[in-house]
Amino acid sequence: MAVKIDKLDYKLLYHLAHNGRASLTALAKELGLSKQRIDYRLKRLEKLHVIDGYSAFIDGSPLGYTLYRVNLLTERLDKKGRVEFLAFLKGLRPVVNIVALVGRYDYLVDLCIKETRELMEFVNKVEERYGDNILSLNVAIAESRHMYSPTHSIIEGLDFLASRRELSSNYMRTTLKNISEDKALRVALAMEKQARASTKALAKLAKMSFRSFTEWKQLLEKKGIIKGYFPLINRAVLGYKEHKLFLALGSHKRSVIEEIKVFARGDAAVSELYLFTERWDAEFTIEVKTVEDLLNVIEHIKSRFSSVLTDVEEADIVQVEGVQKLF
Repeated sequence: MAVKIDKLDYKLLYHLAHNGRASLTALAKELGLSKQRIDYRLKRLEKLHVIDGYSAFIDGSPLGYTLYRVNLLTERLDKKGRVEFLAFLKGLRPVVNIVALVGRYDYLVDLCIKETRELMEFVNKVEERYGDNILSLNVAIAESRHMYSPTHSIIEGLDFLASRRELSSNYMRTTLKNISEDKALRVALAMEKQARASTKALAKLAKMSFRSFTEWKQLLEKKGIIKGYFPLINRAVLGYKEHKLFLALGSHKRSVIEEIKVFARGDAAVSELYLFTERWDAEFTIEVKTVEDLLNVIEHIKSRFSSVLTDVEEADIVQVEGVQKLF
């Protein structure tokens, strides 16, 4: 049964989505409430698991990292075997995110790597351990990733919401030089794990001095490595189901990429967009409450991009596992 929250809760989620590190004072001013009431509502949302933590959107491309996607289809894995396989994937160093699906693929695995040999090592380890269970393994390079602020407020009919925040990574960016990768990674990982913690606590987590951590955090924000901070909202407890939509755009892909981005930014059901170089050119993460809502989104996409769309497939998201080891 979905958790019930009120309009003030949705407004609070909206403002947090625009700045996950906003102070109680700033949030109180935005909502016209006291700091004590904001603190109470935040703790209540956390207790109800509407908010499962706070994170940072990290773009590793300025440090020379590229995002690879490995799509896996498996067979002959029972419930225990799937749990073990997921744990195995999470233990491999380049893995930063895993999505378990029901559809064309069973797992979407994101790898953040610097050298192609790391990709080959990953593939070899998977095939060596689970070769008999892998029906297909496809690799694609991500051109960019775009995340949009939660749209529950729009869906619930609140008229105060005028804009959606977009956080994006462009993996075609030029690598920055003269940046200590070790310190950058320590700061980025700390912010990714506990974005709303105090600077003192974050510095301790990163094993750095308060001053050094503060300086590096400001540098990473300035250089666009840390793009922003946001709450980890548990959509399921609010009654939403997540789906993936895979789009193949044919030879005229380049002519509609910007329109794809505009569509994703403007459609209330889209929470994330990936653009790839291979088989599936665009991948949407869709959040809806009913099958009818999902079908409406699919029909809207087919209608809007009918001139270039060569294929579209849907898959249900079963589980998402963020692996906070690098980005």
